[in-house]
Amino acid sequence: MFLLGDSGLLLQECLDEEALGQIASLSHRIVTALVLYLLRDPVRAHGLITKQEAFSVRELTLEGKHVIEASCGFENFEILESDMPLLQSLLSLMPPAQAQEYFHYDCSAEVVRIRCPLLGMTRKPLYQELLGKHPAVTLHGDHYITCPAAWFLDLLETFYGRSIVLQDQPTNVSATENASECHGLPTITTQQPSASTLP
Repeated sequence: MFLLGDSGLLLQECLDEEALGQIASLSHRIVTALVLYLLRDPVRAHGLITKQEAFSVRELTLEGKHVIEASCGFENFEILESDMPLLQSLLSLMPPAQAQEYFHYDCSAEVVRIRCPLLGMTRKPLYQELLGKHPAVTLHGDHYITCPAAWFLDLLETFYGRSIVLQDQPTNVSATENASECHGLPTITTQQPSASTLP
């Protein structure tokens, strides 16, 4: 079972054994109730299978919410809202192994740069969302968003559930040079980066 969210994304937070046990128990009850419900109403089950248009994520979320409320006796099962929906929607389209193609890690400047537009998303809304979560997020040139490396890599690890390693790609390095992997992150200070620290 996944914890329902408006974005349709899987919950990636680490859970202890007790929480996992509770989720497994609830999952069993929900799936059992859903299967029995469809067995009792084969016409509706057939309608779901042969439906011409696929449900939107929002419709699936609300349908799941109603099933949980009816099957488990919850009066109002709250839907988990993502606090970074734009970034999460982009990451959901990127396999972890392809993160290097979209995020440029400059180890010496301690930043990750995101080139926009990215997968159809323009720079302004994504920048505003990231800036709302970290004041050191800045615009760089005409196409890039610059994020503190430690913070952004932590976001990737939280979403994917594992550490994501990006190759060092300083912007002043020729495209013909081989990028080398940066294994350690320097300590990030609390001071705002000045213009002189950017390449």
